[in-house]
Amino acid sequence: MSDDNQICQIAVCSEPCERAILRMDTQADRGGPGHVRPKILVVDDTLANLVVLKRLLARVDAEVIAAASGNEALALTLDHDFALFLLDVQMPEMDGYELAELLSGEERTKAVPIIFLTAAYKDERHRLRAYGTGAVDYIEKPINDQVLLAKVGVFLELFNNKDALQWVLAELAQKNVDLNVEIARRQQLEEDLRRLATIDVLTNVPNRRHFMETAEAESRRFHRYGHPLSLILFDIDHFKQVNDTHGHAAGDQVLSRLSDTCVMALRDQDVLGRLGGEEFAVLLPETDSAAGVAVAERLRETVERASPEWSMGELAVTISVGVTTWEPDDATVETVLQRADGALYEAKRSGRNRVAIA
Repeated sequence: MSDDNQICQIAVCSEPCERAILRMDTQADRGGPGHVRPKILVVDDTLANLVVLKRLLARVDAEVIAAASGNEALALTLDHDFALFLLDVQMPEMDGYELAELLSGEERTKAVPIIFLTAAYKDERHRLRAYGTGAVDYIEKPINDQVLLAKVGVFLELFNNKDALQWVLAELAQKNVDLNVEIARRQQLEEDLRRLATIDVLTNVPNRRHFMETAEAESRRFHRYGHPLSLILFDIDHFKQVNDTHGHAAGDQVLSRLSDTCVMALRDQDVLGRLGGEEFAVLLPETDSAAGVAVAERLRETVERASPEWSMGELAVTISVGVTTWEPDDATVETVLQRADGALYEAKRSGRNRVAIA
């Protein structure tokens, strides 16, 4: 049987027959699993018209949903996202104009294009009223199938392009989020690597390399501006006994607790660094010889008082300290370090747990 004959049969079909056909068409429109198509809402109070329109629109790639009244159409918009509305103008209770105004006023549906289909109102006044409610087209019946299909196709293509664009934008947004996460991860990794290159992992203070770079910068500042600059060099007395008696893990704990104690005892501008093993150094900017000695004594006393809390039982932890001050003829940091090392040796030779000056 031809399509034309089928449509003619539908037009004279009884109302129960028409409802059965609408149910079958709706089931067929659902498509296969996972197949998502744009949806068209057709609103007409005449069931025969709904059947004809659904059969005609079966030629386009869209799910066609029918409503027999304005109220039913509004209810359907709560459960579906539509790409296009096809509205009959003359309907009881709520005509097409009233329905269009309501649809155009709702955030969910105001951007959905509306096409009016009418057999009753063909004058310019009604056409203008339709456009005033937000319609994009006004088609008079009898409908030319090819014209309607062409216009519906245009709006479906626009919808599909918009949907595809939104999908691409969502993908780009997610990729942007992923990229930002990766950038943050890489920045954190770079920061961790920089930290490992400059910070002693065990004691969490500058390592020898970083300390020497800071000392070089402070030395240049001293020679340029003449501001006083002092250096403290100290190490732990009898540290070998700690390792030999309690093991290297205990020795590491002493080094870690010692550095924490020293940081607390020093001023904000002072720079504590671990030069290696149990040997530490402190840069004292803006500090002359007398003030440097005072800081060294405070450091030694603080360690002596605090050590019972974290030392290895009967082995009290003390430090020997050498102090020196930059002089105008000090050409290198190594020169100052050697002088401080001589003072440190003197403190050890004199009985340990004391401060010596060079």
